[in-house]
Formats: sequence, structure tokens, C-alpha cells
Amino acid sequence: MPETVSKRTFQSQSQVVACAAAAVVFSFIGLGGLLSASSLAGKVGAVALCAPMVAVALRYGQARLISTVDGVEVRNPFSRYSLRWTEIERFELGRWRISPGVCLVRLRDGETKPALGVFENSSGFGGGVELVAELNEELRRSGYRAPPEILASQLPGR
Repeated sequence: MPETVSKRTFQSQSQVVACAAAAVVFSFIGLGGLLSASSLAGKVGAVALCAPMVAVALRYGQARLISTVDGVEVRNPFSRYSLRWTEIERFELGRWRISPGVCLVRLRDGETKPALGVFENSSGFGGGVELVAELNEELRRSGYRAPPEILASQLPGR
């Protein structure tokens, strides 16, 4: 009988901090340009360049994966999707387009979906390895058992 899966949020905290810092920096750059520009065009240009960067940084800072009793809800910067535990084969870290170490949700039908709120960079910064292991444990608690070779490939040093 499956164990109880708890509702939990998975998010790399370093991403939250980096995105908040980027939003603050771009805000100050925009504010500086706004206050120092002598023409209306300069003021509009400063806001037009910095406002989208602040918005993108804030959206990335809100990316996360939420586990529930039924499955997971993935909140990426510009998209959201939900998956049932029965659809998921495993969670792993890998490359998604230009992002090198993000959480990938491997589905039983062969499809792969990204969860951009969980990541690990090449220096081991981000906490993604631990979060992915915890996600696979949540998957196990839901009643699904990944094949042993998949679980072994997730061990450190593999």
C-alpha cells in the first residue's frame, strides 16, 4: 500500500535569491536612467529596457514544483502544468534547451518536461541533486517504483 505523499514545495533557494537580486539591480538601473535622463525619450528608454528584465527576473524567482497527493504541479516562469504520479517515471537533472542543470520530469510515455524551479549548476550550487532525490522519494511514496537501474543511476558519483 502506498505511503502518504505530503503537499510540499520544491524550489532552489539560490535561484530565488539570485532572481531577487537581479530584479533589484535592474530596478536601480532603470531608476537611475529615469532620474538622470534629461529627455522624455531617455526616460521612456530607461523604463522600456529595465522593466522587462525586472519582470523576467521576478517570474524566474517564482518558478517551483509542488507535490500533492495526486501528483505534481509545475510552475515555470511562463507556463504551468500538472501531472499525476501515475504519468511520471522519474525526476532527474539534465539539460533543457539552454539551461544545463534543471529538473526534468521523465514521463512514462517517453516525453520529458522541465521544472525550472529546481536546478543544479556545474559547481554543485543550487541544491538540485537533493531536491530531485526527494522528488523521486515522493514518487516512490505515491506507489510507483522506478526500475532499479534508474534508481541506481541517481546515486552520487554516477
